[in-house]
Amino acid sequence: MNNEDQYIWKSDASGSYTIIKDPRGNTLGRGTMIKLFLKQDSLEFLKESRIEDVIKRYSHFIHFPILLYKVQERTREVPLSDEEIAIAEQKAAEERLSKEESGEKIEEPIEPVQRTKKETYKEKELQQINSSKPIWLRDPKDITESEYLSFYKTLTNNSDTPTSYNHFNAEGEINFKSILYITTDKPNMFAGQEETSKSKIKIFVKRVLIGDEFDELVPFWMNPFVRGVIDSDDIPLNVSRETVSQLKIIKIIGKKVSKKVIETLTKLADTAVEEEKYELENNDNKDIDEYKNYVKEHYDNSAFKYATFYKN
Repeated sequence: MNNEDQYIWKSDASGSYTIIKDPRGNTLGRGTMIKLFLKQDSLEFLKESRIEDVIKRYSHFIHFPILLYKVQERTREVPLSDEEIAIAEQKAAEERLSKEESGEKIEEPIEPVQRTKKETYKEKELQQINSSKPIWLRDPKDITESEYLSFYKTLTNNSDTPTSYNHFNAEGEINFKSILYITTDKPNMFAGQEETSKSKIKIFVKRVLIGDEFDELVPFWMNPFVRGVIDSDDIPLNVSRETVSQLKIIKIIGKKVSKKVIETLTKLADTAVEEEKYELENNDNKDIDEYKNYVKEHYDNSAFKYATFYKN
């Protein structure tokens, strides 16, 4: 209600807070004003680029728009002052006189002095930062393969095509939506144990990112080639990101995700076996050139996708 009393909530991030009735009265009318006071070692968060990075990293997919005042540099034509015009006319006359005195032949007509100049100025304007609708919330039937591939490239900063993907909704004791990708990346054989023990699956709570590297979310051998997102409304937001990975709910999600990864690989392998059988039955009497053409034409099918994945 617009006529309700206005209150002030205040905290210094020490774990406690105070709420008092605002002695200034209902100055806002409606809505909420939030004021943040930064410590000296955190002033980088006042930079436009840093703010934008934080928004894109943690809140890129939330439903409501996030607008940021961004400084744009623009150019415009402005009229010269009378003094500037007089100086420009005098300079042009002196240059022409100098040419005449030196005997230089002047054929071009006298051009009028420019009466405007380009001026660079800075202007603040509101721009929406979070522009991507969460693809995992949409019905898989309404999503094209190119959209899945585009999201994979955004998610991983990888220009390669994933081996396979699985878009599913998990329901039961824990509800969540997820898209998992099987990558074509070759594992880093020199990576340390700390690197290989962390899952590269991003976990969201109500479209807000709470973490993108979790210990023991899935078995360690999946970490080199599984990427994706998980979004659940059942994970509490009022706990620190450091303790989220210890929650029982995360372990349950991890088991379900691991099962889906194995299902995806099994389906890919089974399809590959069927296609390999077909390939052998139809290539006994073909020469090597014809076989190479066959491989080239069918390079993107499951048999060759799985073979490439298995080799890596």
